[in-house]
Amino acid sequence: AQMGAGSWIETSGAARGPVGVPDLTGTRLCHWLSHAPFLLKEIGPGRQQQFFRSLGRQTAYLSNSWDDAPQGLPRFEALTGLLIAGVSIEGAEPLVDRAGSLLGKECFARIGADGGMASRNPEELATVFSLLVWSARTLEEAGGKPHPDHIAALARMAPAIRLLRLGDGGIAQFHGGSRGLHGLVEQALADGQVRLGQTANAAMSFSRMSGGRTILVIDTGGVPEGDGALTAHAAPLAFEMSTGRRPFLLNCGTGTEFGDSWSRASRNIAAHTAMVVGGTSPAKFGALTRAGRIQAEPVKTGPKTVTVERATDRSGQWLLCGHDGYAPINGLVHERRLFLATDGGDLRGEDTLSATGSKAENAFTAAMRKHGRGVPIAAHFHLHPDVAVEADSTGQALILTLPSGEQWGFRQSGGTTSVEPSVCLDPHADAPRATKQIVVKTVATSYATRMNWVFKREGTSAQVLRDIVEDPIELPDQEL
Repeated sequence: AQMGAGSWIETSGAARGPVGVPDLTGTRLCHWLSHAPFLLKEIGPGRQQQFFRSLGRQTAYLSNSWDDAPQGLPRFEALTGLLIAGVSIEGAEPLVDRAGSLLGKECFARIGADGGMASRNPEELATVFSLLVWSARTLEEAGGKPHPDHIAALARMAPAIRLLRLGDGGIAQFHGGSRGLHGLVEQALADGQVRLGQTANAAMSFSRMSGGRTILVIDTGGVPEGDGALTAHAAPLAFEMSTGRRPFLLNCGTGTEFGDSWSRASRNIAAHTAMVVGGTSPAKFGALTRAGRIQAEPVKTGPKTVTVERATDRSGQWLLCGHDGYAPINGLVHERRLFLATDGGDLRGEDTLSATGSKAENAFTAAMRKHGRGVPIAAHFHLHPDVAVEADSTGQALILTLPSGEQWGFRQSGGTTSVEPSVCLDPHADAPRATKQIVVKTVATSYATRMNWVFKREGTSAQVLRDIVEDPIELPDQEL
């Protein structure tokens, strides 16, 4: 670590040129200052002087250029770095009030009333939350006090982040976000000391269903616009699911770290646990552009209307949601009805595609002619790589087995079932990870088409409470 920091100082210590980017500089300052005792341990006075001189140069650069960072996460990274530098560096104390006030204004402007952000990127929200917690605790430890808008933003964000967590603590993957670094969200929520309350059922246009040990997070919003369009995915009514502390059904994730081809493919609706109609996407992306350091395709079209209703009774929870993203293409409106039993062991879905009104019917008729025998429909269910899938003895259902030994059965009516290759795109991994997906296919030949499916846990919940299976310890013969 000392060699890496020293090498960077020698080549780029003035924070100019390609490394002179406000958000990177803010992040670097946070980490260097947090680990300064370690980085300075047992190095000579000359190298220590270089280190402190570089900190001063980076702080001066950030003080003058923080507003060059794009709005959203990059701006929060830049301002957090400026605030941490003001608290930590002797002589930089005047920056504390300035950076604290700017951070408060950014919280007021960018964190919505529901605790969400315009990008609808759950990982971005969680990362901003952790930065705000970090800066608030640093200020308090130094005898300061965060800006009131800073504190208010933390109170709004915590319930939204809890909504977006799956059972293992990971964040649901939507709109350019990954599952996040393991433990980051849990640590931030603990450090944030935000009073616990009942987890919300909706925030940032996502909905949550939970029963027993089962959690679903569903995208019940439109495609982000503005700055959020840079990382937006086509994912209306897509969902992710966990059982206990095991991720079960996921979206493929974000392919940004694996090149343009993976990045574009991961934004397509087929890369999500969602419904594909006519082999096309309900959201269209424009020409490839570059915004700052992020390659992205702004959204050109997407669903105009996304609806959601929910109900609860003794049997469980119901969610009825719909979107019109396919209507301009083939006249069809997609409705997805979900039911989750109270014990979490029974998830049922009903997908309906309908064309209502003369305009929609004409569009559907034209789409049928284009495709020949009808409009193809495919429901995709992407499995976590640790989930094994095989046909049952009758060949009418699939058996899904988790590493803990927990088993679920999958059945459907209204189409044909196949198991096909898929991929898990984790930006923290060296390469995409192979997995499987369940695909249910049919063809729409009338103005209304319906498909039903069910995931049902085999056995009782008492038999599958152990979520972690440790490998058996093999001892040498002489120790047996």
